Amino acid sequence: MAKNLVKTWYHRCPNCQHELVVDDTSAKCPSCGFLFYLNPAPCVTVLITNDKNELLWTIRGIQPQKGEWDLPGGFVNPDESIQQAAIRETKEELNLDVEIVSLLDNIPDFYGQMQQPTLNFVFLVKVISGQPKPQDDVTEIKWLSLDSLPSPIAFKNATIAIKRYQEYQGKK
Repeated sequence: MAKNLVKTWYHRCPNCQHELVVDDTSAKCPSCGFLFYLNPAPCVTVLITNDKNELLWTIRGIQPQKGEWDLPGGFVNPDESIQQAAIRETKEELNLDVEIVSLLDNIPDFYGQMQQPTLNFVFLVKVISGQPKPQDDVTEIKWLSLDSLPSPIAFKNATIAIKRYQEYQGKK
């Protein structure tokens, strides 16, 4: 799949316009040596639970997957750590201040029409202040039991994150 993604993004060298040679993870220019690696973009996913052991879900207000269920989170900015991104995204999307409890897992996925590869860092967080309220690119929020997952869920990584969280809960 990665080979098709590289071909979608680059057909010709951005430096000299020579046709690129593509393999599974990169595109290389045989003329000038330009090399493009198909590295995943770092993202964060935040799991917020309440005292009823319900999980906070959001409805996406933007494309891709607008109107579908998702967990809070987003892309990591170039100048921040994954922990800072998790805290920032939670504030931007839900107007909540949170504290990182632990890193649960990291899950590869693909995002958007161009199927950009992502690496999603899943955090368990604790709310330290605020009441959840839809902000930014979220149109609705809902607390749901782990037994009643919403549908459709926007991204594969959210479904995997929930499975990993259920496994984690079973080990406690």
